[in-house]
Amino acid sequence: MALRNLVITGFMGTGKSRIGRILAENMGMSFIDMDRTMEQRQGKTVSEIFADYGEPFFRELERQLCFELFQKSGQIIATGGGALIPRANRQLFSKDSVFCLRAPYEVLAERLSRNTKRPLAKNAKELWAERNYYYQKFFHQIDSWKEPPEKIAARIQRLFELDAQFEPP
Repeated sequence: MALRNLVITGFMGTGKSRIGRILAENMGMSFIDMDRTMEQRQGKTVSEIFADYGEPFFRELERQLCFELFQKSGQIIATGGGALIPRANRQLFSKDSVFCLRAPYEVLAERLSRNTKRPLAKNAKELWAERNYYYQKFFHQIDSWKEPPEKIAARIQRLFELDAQFEPP
């Protein structure tokens, strides 16, 4: 049985990185935070990349990283909020277990108000409404606002293990 990637996606502020780190520790798998990886490679924060080069440049970095990551397995990957919006990027991870974290906009707005480092947060409400269509395409929909991150991570781990049992030969 091939080991899949466990991919966590969803809107900014849903807890992708935090839950991904918990899963990696609990499951003994490597953890990749796509935004942090791009920051390390560029030597700049996501906000600085947006400011210096613009969103199209950032999306191209994201596309390249998606292509790189899909070629490996056995990783826990926290995507950026927009990483799996393009169909080509979603298709790269179609054989993996993708979990989309969800929360009502009101919850996300409160969380985002505490973080000034997100370049797209100023348009968050419109962006949230626009991206929800794409987020709903993922089979695993996980509410990430009603329970502690540890409990959400445990649920995702159980579902990931079930996915592996039903993987085609």
